[in-house]
Amino acid sequence: MTFLCSRVESENNTYYMRTFKQYILEVSPPGFEGTVKAMKKHKEIDNPWALAWHMKSKGYRSHRNKDGTKKNILERASFIDKVHKLSDKMNISNISAGDQNIQMHVHDRDVGKHELAMSAHHDRKRNISKVDFAVDDEGTARTGRAGHKSAKRIIHTVAAFIHKHHENMGGGDHKIQFDAYKGSHHHANPDARASIYRRLVKKAGESGFTSSEHDRGHKTTFTLSKSSEKKNV
Repeated sequence: MTFLCSRVESENNTYYMRTFKQYILEVSPPGFEGTVKAMKKHKEIDNPWALAWHMKSKGYRSHRNKDGTKKNILERASFIDKVHKLSDKMNISNISAGDQNIQMHVHDRDVGKHELAMSAHHDRKRNISKVDFAVDDEGTARTGRAGHKSAKRIIHTVAAFIHKHHENMGGGDHKIQFDAYKGSHHHANPDARASIYRRLVKKAGESGFTSSEHDRGHKTTFTLSKSSEKKNV
């Protein structure tokens, strides 16, 4: 097999042959032209094209314009916009029975190849909802087996469920809690569940929620709240 070659002059006036294959490898992934241009300014990155392709394969998105400048956050579809758009399409089921002070809302959804089951247990007297979700048949919120890109979609979908449920409960001072029970010492990462909830809490902060985290020994409780004086976004 033959390769097309070109003659390139180096700094010391010596010549070398550059193969067509090398040219192909120096092509930016679609949408990552600006990222590659910005990475070229960092001497520690020896192959910005390869790094850009790796980032794209992992589900990352470029935050640079084609000229290498940073994109204005308003130019991108924000996380909040995506959450609100998805929540508008959700039909949450009310499976409450018996006690009128307790409501149970559920919603199941396929996220790629994964099954996502979400639930909210609402206490009317305290105006607090305990929210939980499970990925596939594991019965836990762990997303480690889902991969980076699918994990982001799962977090996005759960955030939309939280937003929808919060609205259904009247918004305002309604609080949402997550109980992250710790795994035993046999687990590779006993705090894996808590780390997932921390990601959710961080994203909720972008939507106007305030949060708190309380370590109770066997579990970590995260609480989201939004003042009734604040406008729901």
